[in-house]
Amino acid sequence: MVQEPIINKAGEVVGHKTKRHPATTIAKDALASMLRASALFGFDPSSRARLSLGESTAADPFTTFMESLGADETTDAEESHIPS
Repeated sequence: MVQEPIINKAGEVVGHKTKRHPATTIAKDALASMLRASALFGFDPSSRARLSLGESTAADPFTTFMESLGADETTDAEESHIPS
């Protein structure tokens, strides 16, 4: 809270008027905006439950790359023909 002086016509301070500090209003508005935005991204459990995520149709880039090289499911140890 900020106290603002009350000045009469003669220029004398006759009291103080208490009013809200402007930074508290700005902080309150910023917090409200942040909470609304976080709900859109599912940052809390209740908004996360409301999100409807579709199935991903995009292929894994690494898998696509490996398939283009002709790699299969075998590992390096299997291909090396080293006896165990």
